[in-house]
Amino acid sequence: MKKILSHLSITQKMMAYAGLAYAISWLFWSPLFWFESTNLFFYLFHIFGGLGPVIAAYIFTVFIDQKMQTKAYIKKIFSFKSSFLMYGLVLVIPLVILLTAFIITTPFQNLIHHMKSVSWISYLILFIYMIFLGGGLEEPGWRGYMLDLSLTKHQLFGSTIMVGLVWVFWHTPLFFIPLLSQKNIPFHLYLINGLFFSLMLSMMYVVSKRNIWLMIVLHAGYNTMLNFY
Repeated sequence: MKKILSHLSITQKMMAYAGLAYAISWLFWSPLFWFESTNLFFYLFHIFGGLGPVIAAYIFTVFIDQKMQTKAYIKKIFSFKSSFLMYGLVLVIPLVILLTAFIITTPFQNLIHHMKSVSWISYLILFIYMIFLGGGLEEPGWRGYMLDLSLTKHQLFGSTIMVGLVWVFWHTPLFFIPLLSQKNIPFHLYLINGLFFSLMLSMMYVVSKRNIWLMIVLHAGYNTMLNFY
């Protein structure tokens, strides 16, 4: 297997990685079609499916590419060292984006009323969940492996579009599961949102000197705001 993958082009290796991430995630998500109500097993299948990109990245990085050992890979993901400015940006950007959307689409008085009714403890709990079990842990795969790989051959914008499309269509099964929120979201709007967020993540990833931890926080914050509001 290693010999076969070592002879693949960058594009082919990206496709192989995406295929493995899809296979892992969709395998765990497939039982969700049969649930009639949410329970512990439903959430476990959903969570483990979301870990497909990081599991695939781990397999490629440690066992196939052999770029680093397990401890080094984990250390790379959870490298907390960065500037206060970068931490401030990844925490504030999701809030600014969604507040802007609120201001555009919601009367000001309704926005103020909504903000007063917010439970910030619930927000914090959901944010922590998103970092360690939600969308945040997709980032060691999508940006930490696939985008890195693409940038060795392609420019940032082209790489962003490729990774963004793979990322959006990776979510496809979730749109057919009645118990999940994606069921009620028009796919074309989700696609636009995904490509926009992919561009934002890619730009921040490069600016942050490819800090995966910051992308985990940014992704978690964005998902939290979308789910919370």
